Amino acid sequence: METQEDTKTCPFCAEQIRGAAVICRFCNADLVAGARPAPKVEARDASCERCNVRLIVRTRPASVSVGGVLGIFICLAGIPLLVVGLVPGLLAFGLGIIVSVLGRQQVAEMVCPQCRRTYGRV
Repeated sequence: METQEDTKTCPFCAEQIRGAAVICRFCNADLVAGARPAPKVEARDASCERCNVRLIVRTRPASVSVGGVLGIFICLAGIPLLVVGLVPGLLAFGLGIIVSVLGRQQVAEMVCPQCRRTYGRV
C-alpha cells in the first residue's frame, strides 16, 4: 500500500503519481527531461493555420506499396519466361498485374478544403 511519502504530484497534470515515476501515467509527460509530449490532434478538432477552416480527411492511393513493387518484379520476371514458353510467361505477367492491383494501399491525410494544404496522415 502506498503512503503519502511514496507519491508526488505531476507538474504537468497535477495528478498523484508514484514517487519513483519517470513518466506520468496520466499525461505521459517525461518527468526527468521535463518535456510533455505533443497532444494528438483529432481530425474533427484540427483547423487550417492559414484559413482557420476545419480540416477534412481525404483518402488517396499510396505512391509506393509493397504489393505494387512486388507486382512489377513478377511482371518483369514474366518477360524472360516468354522466351521459355508462352504459357509460363503470360502466367507470371498476369500474376504480377493481379498482385500489384491487389497490393495497393490507401493513405488517409488531413487537408484544408479551401487552400488544399496537407497536414499529414491520420
